[in-house]
Amino acid sequence: MNAYHVFVVNTKSPPNGLELLVQMYSCIYHKRVNGDTPLYLITDKKSKEFYDGWNITPLYDGVITDYFDDYPYDDISSNFWASPKIWAMSKLKAPFVIYDTDLVLYRNLKKDSVGVDIMYLHLESGISYGNPLDIEHSDKWEWDEDMVKSFKDTFPMNTAVFGVFNDEFRKEYVDNYFKFVLGGSGEVKNMTKEKEEFYAASSPQIIAEQWLLSALINYKRVINKKQIKSKSLIPVIFTSEDFYSVNELLYNLDDNSSNLALRRSVATDENDLLLITNADDGTMAVFSLLRARVS
Repeated sequence: MNAYHVFVVNTKSPPNGLELLVQMYSCIYHKRVNGDTPLYLITDKKSKEFYDGWNITPLYDGVITDYFDDYPYDDISSNFWASPKIWAMSKLKAPFVIYDTDLVLYRNLKKDSVGVDIMYLHLESGISYGNPLDIEHSDKWEWDEDMVKSFKDTFPMNTAVFGVFNDEFRKEYVDNYFKFVLGGSGEVKNMTKEKEEFYAASSPQIIAEQWLLSALINYKRVINKKQIKSKSLIPVIFTSEDFYSVNELLYNLDDNSSNLALRRSVATDENDLLLITNADDGTMAVFSLLRARVS
């Protein structure tokens, strides 16, 4: 298994000194905690010249520069700014882990990835993502009833760490991502001042990347009856500003789904309730969740 940083430098807004220092420290600490997992940089030729100028490339086990030779720059909106990472995934074969250049990983990847198909950093509330149906997507993408339900029934998965250990799922995820993105503007339909409160600046990207990931896993489990085992590195849910700890049962629904239930709100002045039973003594944890509305 290999690990990767994927980054294409925007010449109009290149990484600043602090960001580059964090990237260097990320490489150095990777060798300390994951010394048996090579770390490669995936970038383009011009970006490599930039990193060479900062003497960063020697910190990697290798640099790959040809993955973006056929990248469809003209067909990908700047609203989908993280698409190079997914494009790199289209060239890779599982197993692998991609994590952000501004993240220092203190976990051993090989230990954490045992027995799972997908690994991610943590769950997020969809409240600040906005409505996925509002995003202008490619003409090739079609919302079917089952996929809409899969979005409604899942929490987005933060992919600052993205481990893929199932190559069949990798292909399907990449295909669906670019089916949504290629040729789409990523603009929010009928945006108003009020709606802006529920849309992050990155909403088009994180919907297409992070919420699609959890929705597709759910789709495979529920519709295709295929068990895709997913795992978070950090057992929390992130809202628009805060992290909330959640029982680890939430992240392994395959074997413990009977211990967890979601009670949906039935009125606009109610929140959803997440109910988790403590297997040791039968007590119950109840979380009140404000979720994004998808109609």
